[in-house]
Amino acid sequence: MRRSIRTPFRFAPQLPGRLARAAAQWRTSPFIALLGAYRALLGACTGWDRVVIGTTLMGRTPARTRDVVGQFTTNTYVAVTLPPDATMQEAVSATHTEMLAAMRHAASFHTIARAVNREFDRHRP
Repeated sequence: MRRSIRTPFRFAPQLPGRLARAAAQWRTSPFIALLGAYRALLGACTGWDRVVIGTTLMGRTPARTRDVVGQFTTNTYVAVTLPPDATMQEAVSATHTEMLAAMRHAASFHTIARAVNREFDRHRP
């Protein structure tokens, strides 16, 4: 039997505004600011200078797919290397830079599968 643990929490009411202001000051999005904070937390907990975080991209690059209903996400992995004494702004900036690089090099599962196996389309169910 699989069990799960739920830990309810609430963000302080002023947090979204503070996050938006910090992200704007650092010239990034609130998502990247949170991802940078998560990266800093993972580094502090593990002691690792380099942490790879998995996330998804929208995957709707062609204009014809923007109004289509369905899942078009592309998994991407963001590798961020930081010194242990990095500031939060440095963590967010490094995460922002690495996310942009990951987005430039992102490829869908099907693109990768076809590159690895030219017969992919013929053999898939």
